[in-house]
Amino acid sequence: MPLLLLLVSFIFPAFAEDVFDAAESYVDLGTPFYASYEKSRTTIGVAMVAEVSLEVANGEARTEVMTHRPLLRDRFQRVLALQTRKTFVSAEGWQMLAQQALESFNAALSEEGCTDCVLAVLFPAGIVPEG
Repeated sequence: MPLLLLLVSFIFPAFAEDVFDAAESYVDLGTPFYASYEKSRTTIGVAMVAEVSLEVANGEARTEVMTHRPLLRDRFQRVLALQTRKTFVSAEGWQMLAQQALESFNAALSEEGCTDCVLAVLFPAGIVPEG
């Protein structure tokens, strides 16, 4: 019986390679992003700390995202530069940021030949108000 299982594993090795593991459907962009927004005498500032994770479409998309991670980090930094304090003090603001980042990432990756590689942008960490 063990010999039969060994023979079957040699006959069908490609099936294991064709399966896309759900654990591989997320890619982190690396170190967190830090920014500070609008601190004045009358406004409490907001220090933003964002860890960014991307949900990818498949194994090929994962490879493309990993290859172009520096480009995607640059694109996210550019999106952050356009934000205001209001973005980070509400759930709607975070959703808007995720949508803008998603569009920016997919535009950058489509220029590299990967269309609709990123399905969602997730933020495992949130905002920290300055005191």
